[in-house]
Amino acid sequence: TSPRKRAWYVKTRDETFGGDREKMFRQYPSTLREAFSVATEGRWLATQMARARHDGRIMRLPVMPGVPVNSFWDLGVTTDANCVWLHQKVGPWDHFVGFRETLGEPYSAIVRLMQEFAAAHGCVWGTHYLPHDGDQTRPGSTALKTPRVMLGDLGLRNIEIVPRISEVEIGIGQLREDFATYRFDEAECKDGIVHLDGYAKKWNGAMATWSTLVAENGHQHAADAIRQKAQFAHNLRM
Repeated sequence: TSPRKRAWYVKTRDETFGGDREKMFRQYPSTLREAFSVATEGRWLATQMARARHDGRIMRLPVMPGVPVNSFWDLGVTTDANCVWLHQKVGPWDHFVGFRETLGEPYSAIVRLMQEFAAAHGCVWGTHYLPHDGDQTRPGSTALKTPRVMLGDLGLRNIEIVPRISEVEIGIGQLREDFATYRFDEAECKDGIVHLDGYAKKWNGAMATWSTLVAENGHQHAADAIRQKAQFAHNLRM
């Protein structure tokens, strides 16, 4: 570009948008990279999902016979949104062979979806990993029970609680680090993949920038569920 155009660009960025590059990219992208950044800015897993697609790790991924299927959960509280990623460890790879979610339904609904998956694929359950609130009491049918107890009543065995972390952002960092070994079945995980793409930061209007808080846009539940895998793996490496 000519010196005149470069001067206009800098003047517009500084005077019109207060020096904010992201706003300039949004209004006047000068390269394909800048235009692409507008679509991915504020997304927690934009780089990881782009790399997974580039590497062909979103694919047809059959359930491996004889390999236990684990589950990683997010438990609904105020929204009753329950999410489960179904996982097999295959060599160095983490295969996510299924994703299931329910909204406004009891735990029995999502356990039923899991049982249907197991019957269709002939799989055997491994370990079910719940977040830290899996041991907090909640209203049950006749008494206060923890999710661990309620899911046990529904027939799930080998339930383990993933320890709580001090800050969600630490867990997100662990998820980003762990993501390089993740493969996803493009059909069985279709809805979960949409959620991971939409996992976003909260916009800080006062500062005109993205904050380090998670946007509560409905996509966070699936990300919280798969984050349990990364946090558990991090604890094993410690």
